[in-house]
Amino acid sequence: MFSRIALHCETFRDTPRDIFSNQHWQVTAEKYPSGVESLTIKNHRLTLGILPYLGQMIWDAEVDGINLRMDNMFTQPYPVSTIQDTYGCFAFHSGLLANGCPAPEDIHPLHGEFPCARMDDAELILHEDGRLGVRSRYRYIQGFGHHYVAVPEVTVTPDSGVFDISLSVTNPKSSTSPITCPPRQNAQSSS
Repeated sequence: MFSRIALHCETFRDTPRDIFSNQHWQVTAEKYPSGVESLTIKNHRLTLGILPYLGQMIWDAEVDGINLRMDNMFTQPYPVSTIQDTYGCFAFHSGLLANGCPAPEDIHPLHGEFPCARMDDAELILHEDGRLGVRSRYRYIQGFGHHYVAVPEVTVTPDSGVFDISLSVTNPKSSTSPITCPPRQNAQSSS
């Protein structure tokens, strides 16, 4: 059993606003100056900045006051179609049809089609056991080509610095599809 809060694009404004809180969580919605929607989820140990409509990237991650995001030149995410144009996040899902650095004969963008995909919808999920999730949905479809529905979710545990990143993929076509889906993490270096 769980409860849902729909995260409509209108939920996100230029100034941060609380959209949910209880004894474990504070969830704030805002829009970056670039126009990218962002949710900040906090408990006493964890702060996550999740982009529910931009590939459901985790833009920021901090546990026990330690910033986990890699050092980079991006001060904010940008609404772009390829990851190298906004390569500042903590984690993202690589392309489902192709990913990684393309070889000269490849036609896919760096890390594939999914990292900056514009999600169709998003919601906040409060699970019965107290975990909190952000779930998005994206339908990729081409005429006479590939078709999949991807549902990324970030789930956080109360009173903990633990969070899970998951991705469920459905192929609604009757033919097989070459699905790959490794997540990519850009963490701080230890040096």
